[in-house]
Amino acid sequence: MNDLQRVFIHEIGHFVAAELNYVIFNYDRRTEQFNLTPRVGTKFYNGLVHNSKATKDSYSIKTCANEYVQSFYGCLFEVLYRDIELDKCLRISVSKDDHLIHNYGNGKIDAMQIFGIGQRKEIKEFSKLWYDYISKEFYKEMKSISNHFELVFNLDVKDFILKEYSNKSFDIDIIKLLKSLGGFLELHRPIFFNLINKLYSIQGIK
Repeated sequence: MNDLQRVFIHEIGHFVAAELNYVIFNYDRRTEQFNLTPRVGTKFYNGLVHNSKATKDSYSIKTCANEYVQSFYGCLFEVLYRDIELDKCLRISVSKDDHLIHNYGNGKIDAMQIFGIGQRKEIKEFSKLWYDYISKEFYKEMKSISNHFELVFNLDVKDFILKEYSNKSFDIDIIKLLKSLGGFLELHRPIFFNLINKLYSIQGIK
């Protein structure tokens, strides 16, 4: 598998969550940069979707669920694309061989972010319920409708490269990507809406 394509799909997961968080919930974390960078000393790539804005509500107790799901969505898309289990991507601890040879643990930073959100005192008491729901019930549901992601998985990273650097890093054209994802975003919107509201309900927010 082309690893540039693999990390492209992973970051699209974060990109989709950021976009739907913004459009549905007015969560102000819309993507401004989408970069793919070689992982030093390996044949693999790392990715980043980034937003430079942060409003006063970006890290409020009410939006913890939005932030949590946004961290989760990269590995969700990657494991469905690669047809591997979730814990092959979303893990805090990964051996050197697994990381450098088998390319597991790509979501290590995401897993650390999810863990960190779950340790916040306001949500610590129910963060395990969040994780159990999202990593078991929701993940199982998404696996059962994997064809739902077909439009995303058929996108080719080469069609979205905006700029290539001398070190083989790439900037992705987010305007073109957003247009290409338009149909998927509409299709996925109710699924995302229901997921966030499920976490809200566990948290006790109506």
